[in-house]
Amino acid sequence: MSNGTTTPTTVNVPVPPATGTAATSQPFIIGLLQALPPVGSHWDHEDRVSWLQAADAIFDILYHQPEHDISISATPPDAPPAPPAAPAPAADSSAPSDGGTAPAPATPDATP
Repeated sequence: MSNGTTTPTTVNVPVPPATGTAATSQPFIIGLLQALPPVGSHWDHEDRVSWLQAADAIFDILYHQPEHDISISATPPDAPPAPPAAPAPAADSSAPSDGGTAPAPATPDATP
């Protein structure tokens, strides 16, 4: 039986922090940091790249600077870095015109 009084209902609605608040109070940042593995544990490259891509997306949302695009990818540890391109050789008037190689020696004709 009701006595005519009602119990108020409380609804918690997250309010976005005002501009200029500390980044550490942002739920996105808190969640990102909580997703880090324990210090000293193994963290493979694919997971690191995924985490860094998530961080990049979160920073784009929070800081609204899409004009500064960042590319995050992994290079397999076995792959050595690409060597720098070799400069083109200087033109030398004494070098043969075929790029510096000597003509191939003549081969005897096999026909009698």
